[in-house]
Amino acid sequence: CVHTIQLLTSFEKFLIKNELIVKQLIPLIDIPGMLMLTDMRIYFQPVFKINLKKCISIKYNKIKQFYKRRTSQGEYGIEICAVKLENNTKTLFIIFDSESNRDMIYDIIDSQTDSAAKTNIMIDTFTKLWIEGGISNYEYLIMLNSAGNRTRNDLSQYPIFPWILSNYSSLTLDL
Repeated sequence: CVHTIQLLTSFEKFLIKNELIVKQLIPLIDIPGMLMLTDMRIYFQPVFKINLKKCISIKYNKIKQFYKRRTSQGEYGIEICAVKLENNTKTLFIIFDSESNRDMIYDIIDSQTDSAAKTNIMIDTFTKLWIEGGISNYEYLIMLNSAGNRTRNDLSQYPIFPWILSNYSSLTLDL
């Protein structure tokens, strides 16, 4: 990935002066690596080869949503949800060493993406969509959890799904 970045310098402009040392968070694993932002993409290169992927590269125009996230250590995370082939999404959850670095990178991503990727979650809007049948129960619960700063990538902030009860007349419930 670093070699790719060096080869693309004639086509891409670096948006930060140096790479940032960050961690990618996936459930139960923190992967240390380097983050670099250009005017076309976000690059994350793991320090250690854990899987077959050497580098994660996300084009700004593929970013569907991005969020500032709280992690178990504090306000240090960004979660980026991007669309890949066939409407599948891939997420990149990055943990920074400081809130100021996180905010700087968030602002750069915000300046490079279109307004459709904005993450100001308006619960009223999603509630209205849900009531009108525009989104499913699952999608609505995911949006509520996202507004509550919960994600599947961080087990300390895992989404909450309520129990669905259908027996409202008995004095006891068989759960």
